[in-house]
Amino acid sequence: MDLHPLSHAQAPIRRVRPTFAEIYPGGTTEGEAATPPPSLASDLAELARVRACPHLERRTDCGCGVNRCRAGRGPRGDGLVTLDDCRACVRNATA
Repeated sequence: MDLHPLSHAQAPIRRVRPTFAEIYPGGTTEGEAATPPPSLASDLAELARVRACPHLERRTDCGCGVNRCRAGRGPRGDGLVTLDDCRACVRNATA
């Protein structure tokens, strides 16, 4: 006998982990192959290109952890860039 007011079938389901579509947006639909994640070697090569970028200035004036781009790139156009911004820039330059 279940003494809990809500049986297990009626209890609300709380999702803890993100779904595949949230982790890999544009990943797959039924019958479509997923794009494989980049290899470790290509990830490390991309990171090396980011670190070798002549525009990257590794300093912050405010201590927020955001670097500066001497070319003025970045999502806001003010030269404040994150590592993801630099990686996207390097990807676009080599594409």
